[in-house]
Order: sequence, then C-alpha cells, then structure tokens
Amino acid sequence: MNSRKLLEEGRRDELWMKHCGFFTLTPDEFMDVQKRLLLEQINLLGKSQIGNQLLANKIPTTVEEFRQNVPLTTYSDYQEYFEKQNEDVLPVKPFVWARTSGRTSSKGPKWIPYTKTMYDRLGDLTVGAMLMASASYSGDVKLERNDKFLLATAPPPYVSAFVSRSAQDQLDVQFLPLQCGKVWITSWDWQASWQEWGNNSNNNLGPQRYRGS
Repeated sequence: MNSRKLLEEGRRDELWMKHCGFFTLTPDEFMDVQKRLLLEQINLLGKSQIGNQLLANKIPTTVEEFRQNVPLTTYSDYQEYFEKQNEDVLPVKPFVWARTSGRTSSKGPKWIPYTKTMYDRLGDLTVGAMLMASASYSGDVKLERNDKFLLATAPPPYVSAFVSRSAQDQLDVQFLPLQCGKVWITSWDWQASWQEWGNNSNNNLGPQRYRGS
C-alpha cells in the first residue's frame, strides 16, 4: 500500500507498521527476515554475468554455504563494470545510477546501480526516520500532507539526492530548498535541474554520466 494513500485515508497505524513495524520483531525473527532476503538476493545475483563470476557458477542455498564459498569483495571487483555503467552484466536493469562523493576512498568517487526496489527502500527508510524523529511514543504519527523539511543534501546524481526524491515519492512532503549550482528548485524537476547544473559547472560530472529515469 502506498504510504501517501495510507496517510490520506487516516490509516496511521498501518503507516507506522509499514515503516517502523520491525521494532516489534524479536532478534530471531529479525534475523530470519534478513536471511530470507539475503538468499533472495543471492539467487537473483546468480543468474547474471557478474554473479556467475562471484559465485563461481554455483548459487549457494544457505547463508552458511555463502559465507564458506564466496570471498569478500571490494568496489575494485566491480569497478570495470560500474565505471562504464555496464548494465548487461547485472541481474536487473538499474533504475538510476548514483554517485558517491569519493571523500572516503583514495580512488575517488564510485558509481552504484540502484534498482527500482532499492530506490523505493531508500524512501521507506527515510519515511521511517521521519516518523520516529517526530513521534513521542511508538505508533505516534505526526506527519501530515505537505509537511515541509529543510533539505541540505547534494543534487543528483549523488546518493543523498535520491534518498530525498524517493521519500517524496512515498509521501506528499516538500523539501525546501533544493540547490543545483545556481538554480534553486521548489519542485522535483530534478532531471532537468541536473542537466542545467552539469551545463553550468566546471567539473567532470556532466549530465552525460547520469542516466536516471
């Protein structure tokens, strides 16, 4: 159920459970969910070219088998594909390519493919954080339509920009203001804004590197 619709219909208990219901899980229940999700991702990954390389053409069927047989990897193991934004090797076509700042890596910024599911999860987590930050007790939903939030994140294609956009897709909230170069934006015409930001910037992030949807 769309979070916007839940809020419109006054179904606040369901909205809280959708985004913050994990607080009711026991540690064992939480780990069961995590294991199930991990195996789903492994099975999906194993059907792709990059997955075959990492898994040696054998898809693990348990978490223990995965830990024993699949080595730890770093960004360098994926860099040749991600730097070229090669989507053919991936199990699912990315919804958007996001970029890191590169401040924590000696090799500079990284490009990361986000599927539509991953993109939606960004919004789920952000809405959950909004709910918890404004609540006085468990189940206390104070969010309203058209609530305004101060936005202090970087523009697309940085990851933080898609966190905000995905949250707005979930709810009728407004992030004010969004700055891209010399342009201040009061609505989410972010793709056109990213184009203009790239055209007005003396950097190598130009819009030709960004392939959002």
